[in-house]
Amino acid sequence: SGGFRITSDKHYLLQIHYNNGAGIEGVKDNSGVRLYIGDTDGPEYSMLATGSGIPRISIPPGETVDSTDTCTINKDLELLAGFPHMHETGDEFHETITRTNGAEESLIELTGWNFEAQLFYDLPLTLAAGDQITTTCTFFNRGDKTVQGGLRTEDEMCFDFIYATPAGGACQ
Repeated sequence: SGGFRITSDKHYLLQIHYNNGAGIEGVKDNSGVRLYIGDTDGPEYSMLATGSGIPRISIPPGETVDSTDTCTINKDLELLAGFPHMHETGDEFHETITRTNGAEESLIELTGWNFEAQLFYDLPLTLAAGDQITTTCTFFNRGDKTVQGGLRTEDEMCFDFIYATPAGGACQ
């Protein structure tokens, strides 16, 4: 088992995003959250966010634009799972590891991105301090308006939310 450390000086916000693009009537949700409080038992995980986040991009209609960011890992980490995230103009997602000795490994490779099918990917992988993660999101604008980086679904972003242990690992 594992969990996230919660301290008294922190607060958390739960966001649940609903999408009923097909307009199906009578759809009900039974989502919920369970919070267990207790002593540390097993590994503690934190979330490492890679990618360019909300990139400073402008994607004209009919154009393809890449957004790339590289982070250097600040301590040895065990990766558990990754959750790549883009919006509707997302087309491809590529993430690689460059080891301190220069060797490169593919972490996640997705083509034909589908905003409606965002999944967690099993990443049983060990990273050493100094290893680098390079994340590239490729956007293709099929619409008739220019798309910018931003928070709305009509905007774009580029993340991989990676669960890693020990907690507190980060990119530099």
